[in-house]
Amino acid sequence: MQYPLTEKIGEPELLVGREKEFKHFGKWIKNIPKRLSKSRVIIARRKSGKTR
Repeated sequence: MQYPLTEKIGEPELLVGREKEFKHFGKWIKNIPKRLSKSRVIIARRKSGKTR
């Protein structure tokens, strides 16, 4: 199995108010190699920044 390279999003100061979400996703990403993470889906309206 191959794992994608880590990605840096930019300056964390620009992403205000998302500490809880980043902490959750960070934990999820760290558990991928251990096969402890389950698949996730992000659902939102278009143009709402899902790919960010």
